Amino acid sequence: MSNEYLANRYGKSPERARRQRLLWTAVGATLLLTFFVWSVAVNFVAPNSLSAQVQTYKIESNQQATVSLMANHPSAKAGACAVKVLNSEFAIVGYKELPIAADSGTNPVIQGSINTISLGVSVDVDRCWFK
Repeated sequence: MSNEYLANRYGKSPERARRQRLLWTAVGATLLLTFFVWSVAVNFVAPNSLSAQVQTYKIESNQQATVSLMANHPSAKAGACAVKVLNSEFAIVGYKELPIAADSGTNPVIQGSINTISLGVSVDVDRCWFK
């Protein structure tokens, strides 16, 4: 049996194989281009993120802690940072969202007091976000 006989019988002509190769090449190129555009949008076009680090904290008593945060505020949008107080077993004993004003500059210092349910030993920034 020749290849031409099988191609006629099962419909797999060289022209059809070429069209399928072209189709799958176009699909692959489209997916690659879509991934490239998505990765550029995520890494370079997306707005800068808001972050903060604990500068100082003081455990005032069993019911309260004070904290001072240094925020990285690259945008002129209002934001907030969630701060948590942990005890010696790393359980959260206090939690508060500290607001960041839109006109506070690029590296504002945010201060606040956090009510706790028991004695805390450390303070940590949970997360920050734009409003």
